[in-house]
Amino acid sequence: CDACRAIDNGSFLDLIEIDAASNRGIDEMRDRREKVRFAPTVGKTKVYIIDEAHALTTDAFNAFLKTLEEPPSASMFLLVTGRPHLLLATVRSRCPELRFGGLLTDEIADILVTWHRFNPTTALAAAVSADGSVARALETGSDDYIQARDSAATLLRALAAAPNPKRRLETGKE
Repeated sequence: CDACRAIDNGSFLDLIEIDAASNRGIDEMRDRREKVRFAPTVGKTKVYIIDEAHALTTDAFNAFLKTLEEPPSASMFLLVTGRPHLLLATVRSRCPELRFGGLLTDEIADILVTWHRFNPTTALAAAVSADGSVARALETGSDDYIQARDSAATLLRALAAAPNPKRRLETGKE
């Protein structure tokens, strides 16, 4: 449908995404609090997606708390996070929680290759250790993580090659 295509290409006026990891500030949330009063342009409901919601500052959440408590009837707020325990208790108490199951390793690897330009080998390694989460796979695909994982693998290979337990302990201390 037309609305689906507009959402897919990022031009649907009644879907507003806020990337909290990049924009953690109180000013953005105050601005949204003021704009939420406007009626939807195209659809029946204006949807606000706050991605990585756990990254918002306490001040930003407090500025937006009243809006979460009493949202306008034509507005919906979706706080998306892989770390709900980091949200303020006052926020968690005002939002119903929806949990989604993890993705399969192959699905995560495909997402990493297709959308994040990982090479297939790195994508599969990140996906295996991600426990069903694309966000965790992205973290484990970082250069620092890959370097640490490779160092650990090298050490484990050296330990496995050591001929006796005493030599393994010595190798592990190096």
